[in-house]
Amino acid sequence: MLEAKNHNLFKKIIPGDLTHASVIMMLGSLAGGVLGYVFHILLGRAFQPEEYALFSALLAVIAIFGSIRGGIGMLLVKKITELNIKERDVELSAIYTSLCTQFFMMFSLVLIALYVLSSYIQTYLRVPSASYIFCLGILIFISFVASINTAVLQALQRFWALSIIGMLNHILRIIFIVGVAFAGFGVLGALWGAVLASLFLLLGAYLLFKDVIGFKIRYLTRFSEFKWSGAIPVFMANIGFVVLTQLDMILVQHYYNSLDAGLYAAASTLGKALLYLVGAIVIALFPMVAESHAKNENPFHLLRQALIMGAIFCGIGSLIYFFEGQLIIQLLYGNAYSSGGEILQYYGLAILPMALVLLMENFLIARGKVFFGYLVFLMAPIQILLIHFFHGNILNVVYVLALSGFVLLVVGFICMRTKYLN
Repeated sequence: MLEAKNHNLFKKIIPGDLTHASVIMMLGSLAGGVLGYVFHILLGRAFQPEEYALFSALLAVIAIFGSIRGGIGMLLVKKITELNIKERDVELSAIYTSLCTQFFMMFSLVLIALYVLSSYIQTYLRVPSASYIFCLGILIFISFVASINTAVLQALQRFWALSIIGMLNHILRIIFIVGVAFAGFGVLGALWGAVLASLFLLLGAYLLFKDVIGFKIRYLTRFSEFKWSGAIPVFMANIGFVVLTQLDMILVQHYYNSLDAGLYAAASTLGKALLYLVGAIVIALFPMVAESHAKNENPFHLLRQALIMGAIFCGIGSLIYFFEGQLIIQLLYGNAYSSGGEILQYYGLAILPMALVLLMENFLIARGKVFFGYLVFLMAPIQILLIHFFHGNILNVVYVLALSGFVLLVVGFICMRTKYLN
């Protein structure tokens, strides 16, 4: 009863469902962001810049695979939102059970693919051995299964639970990954630490929320009711955005020396933290827009609120980086990374339009509009080519990122003014 009263008081203080939910996720993201900063700062101090660059590049590889995971998550959120409105828990259990089973079967295919490509990946990213690639495969598989839990909780709008899971994720990463790094086991040891942290998080989330995502084998045959007809455009939209915001680290690791790559890794890690602020809004926005769409309501006011909040929070962060980037990176990462301050100054401004693009993309996909997602996907190879031809100065990578985001932002506003909003 007391919890319900506090919850109602919180909603009175912060009116509006999206604003209320976004603040909940924002608080969780801020707490998680602080822990995330602690994680990367400690890891940067445990590693030499060259090692930190390699670990960041490997995390970027996982993030790119995660674009497929994100597409599955979007489809699940939309489907589960519909099931929740109709109170059809049996289908929800069937979807969860079947996806876990299918991901386990797909795991072997991922390992085979990584094994075939291991020599190429080793050469491109300057990875010492195939053991690193094997760890990547395990982490990719675990992240896919964990995304099901997140999608279910997001669709059911259990935002406090999502915030707790997000913070727990950072705490476990600090314990297992940073602890292993400081123990002197290097990048490979840190990857195995990431595997342990992911397993504990996966198990903890399931035990904590098993009443929502019951693992009921007897409902497996009813999975046919889940349709994948909208999967390809959603996957393309997610792949495009993740490539636009993550592949820069992989390309930097390939094109530049290890020291410059380490400086860029530190700056980009801090800069991309702005996306986590917007990510908190997206988690609240997507199921609400999907629910409004299912009820044939106009959710434009939700987008307006999301864009305003995103512009304010990310704008403030960008300005702080621009004026104090040199001081921030030196204080957090140490003197070895001080030359990365100039990169951070401009990286924060470059990521701002991308943050708003993320809001637009998720809003349109939640409404079943995928045209803008195709445009995001098409921009990805253009960005790669621009970095390839203009990577003489490492700041050029940041400029290309800014240009890509600005173009998509303008196109996104055009989409907002056309039939895609009707």
